[in-house]
Amino acid sequence: MLNANNHILSKFKRYNMKKILSILLLATFSLPIIAQEAAPEKAYASDYLPQTGNFAIGFSANPFVNYLGNFFNGSTANNYKFDEVGGQPLFTNQLSSGVQYPVVSITGKYLTSEKSAIRVNAGLILERDNSSFFVQDDKEVAINPLSEAQVTDNIISKFNGGTIALGLEKRFGTGRLQGILAGSLAYAFQTEKYNFKYGNAITDINQTPSVNASVSYTAHGQIANARPTSVYNDGTHGTGIVGAIGMEYFLAPKVSFGAEVNLSLLYAWTGKTYTTIEGFNASTNEVEEHTDLTSPSSSDLIFGTQNIGANLFFNFYFDK
Repeated sequence: MLNANNHILSKFKRYNMKKILSILLLATFSLPIIAQEAAPEKAYASDYLPQTGNFAIGFSANPFVNYLGNFFNGSTANNYKFDEVGGQPLFTNQLSSGVQYPVVSITGKYLTSEKSAIRVNAGLILERDNSSFFVQDDKEVAINPLSEAQVTDNIISKFNGGTIALGLEKRFGTGRLQGILAGSLAYAFQTEKYNFKYGNAITDINQTPSVNASVSYTAHGQIANARPTSVYNDGTHGTGIVGAIGMEYFLAPKVSFGAEVNLSLLYAWTGKTYTTIEGFNASTNEVEEHTDLTSPSSSDLIFGTQNIGANLFFNFYFDK
């Protein structure tokens, strides 16, 4: 009954969150239209464009556009994590699977003239995932083979990282549609660590206790069956040059929507990876823990279209 109530409460919270996010998103897209209707009937393009000395604050439209699209088409693939600050790091180290695109959603500009600007992009990710698994309680099953008692295993994943890019921007055009050409120096880092917590302890009687399906035992020296307790490395770092070309359209005075494509030359290096294991050593008759180097350092040279800046974005310009 408690699980059912929790399930209903969870669905109610997700439904309310979707309603709130949808209202906010619709309000964001409506602001330029409202502002445009409130403007004088005859407005010149220069009234929409930012001036020398203006500041701009921008954010990526990608996560919100994707979420809104999936919400209205009934898709269940709305997996964007709204607790992430800014976006995701530029590089992915050896512990990760797949490629992680750097959606940097916090941007800033300062216009040194009407046709040029200093720009900075920054992103940060601080993420902690705790996955829980039920496994049988070996102690209770040893006492009563028919026991259905369970304990919990946990795999705790921690991801920290960030990206910063500082550069110059050149603007083209006299109308509300502006061309953009930019170049930046970028730096990024990422760290990743996994901790494993087990509900069944290793003992001299139970040398290979039950574990969740995500974990497997391996031989390690004098230890016939060892299981991991942590996996971590020295982090991934990268630096390079990022060029950008795109366009920006002013929907309302000093409010714009734009798109960019980047071409990057980046060098990334990953530190050594270490794994800590535990297991019963029959020679010493003790439970032992060992930390080993499981992967050497590595490096990559990356050349291609990496979205260090948001490739769909909103900008809001302000006077000094």
